[in-house]
Parts: sequence; C-alpha cells; structure tokens
Amino acid sequence: MEDHIYFLYPSGEKLIELKNVSIGYPYVCSRCGRNYQNMGYARYHYSKCQLGLPDGIHIIDKSSPKRLQQVVDDMGHYSAVTQGIDTRVTSIYKLKDPKLHAKIFLLVHEGNPIGILTTTIRTFEDGILLWFDDFYIMQPYQRKGFGTTLYEFALKYRNAEPCDFFYDRPSFKLTNFLKKRGINTSKPNDVESLKRAGQAAYAWMNNQKANE
Repeated sequence: MEDHIYFLYPSGEKLIELKNVSIGYPYVCSRCGRNYQNMGYARYHYSKCQLGLPDGIHIIDKSSPKRLQQVVDDMGHYSAVTQGIDTRVTSIYKLKDPKLHAKIFLLVHEGNPIGILTTTIRTFEDGILLWFDDFYIMQPYQRKGFGTTLYEFALKYRNAEPCDFFYDRPSFKLTNFLKKRGINTSKPNDVESLKRAGQAAYAWMNNQKANE
C-alpha cells in the first residue's frame, strides 16, 4: 500500500498532495478524481479525460450531472483525509437529502477541480441554521487567493455575512482563515451567533420560495 497520493496535472508531473494515506490506487486524475495503481495508465487516462470543466466556480446540487457529483464526492474524501477525520463531510448523499438544501461550490482552475465549499441548512427543534460544513483547497493552491475567492462567492450566493454561518468544530486552518475576517471560533457558538445563523437560513429559504 502506498502512503502518498499523487495528482496528475497537465504538465504530467507527480504532485504530492496527501501524505501517510493508505490507498491501493495512489495516482489520481485531477480532473475527474479517478484512481489508478499504475502511473502510466493514469497519465494515459488524463490525456483522454473529457471532464474539462470551464474555469470558475460551479454550484453543485442534487440536479447536477452525476460526473460532477462524483468529483465532489472525491473532493470530500480528500478533505476528510487532510483534516484527519474518519467520515467525509461532503458527499453525494448530502446532496440527495432534500432537508439539507445542500449547496456545494466547486472551484475549477485550468480545467482541474481544486477546491470545494459546502453549506447546508440544518433543521432543529427550535428552528433552522445556516451551516458551514466543509472548506477545502488542494495544498498546491493554498495561500494564493483561491480560498478567498471561493469563500466570498459562497457568501454572496447565500446572501450572508461571515458571522451568519454556524461553524461546527472548524479545522485549525479554517479557524485562522476566519480569524482574519473577524470571526472568533475559539469560543462556542453563543446565543447571538445561533440567532444570526437562524435568521440567515430563514432569509435564504424565503428568497428561494419567492423565486420559484
């Protein structure tokens, strides 16, 4: 078993993305997420891969093509591995749950998926909350502005401010990212933050109904 995953990009280089990961097929097409055990086969597949998404941010939901949903599912797996958690936060199943109103934002650069951001609306006995689920940018593209672009797009789409989301156990990197934007996640979500997340969720739901 390999202890690295290598992503193939247009240059044909082996790009180390995740370390200390036990996986039988370590060579990954960065366009569609398909895994191969042999680098030669992986390179051949990459040269023929037709995923070819336009650059920019794609909004993925339950109505999106299955191939895009699969890419999101794979990215969710890599996000979970990077964060050291056992269960992926972003998955196809989340898209299919109508109660969550999941929206996954997929960032594509030079035809390759490089990041995801997942938001949902969670229902509780006392109401609903605008939930910030998952945020992942592939390591080679971090600290280059891609995360900020993706984050700001998601805020605009949800018509929300950073403080409107409920952040559940954010990773160390996300905590630092949010701190630069005035969000202190070192303290538990207090009553006021829960209230804002609830109001934001209701506002978004009402806006969706008005546009139907």
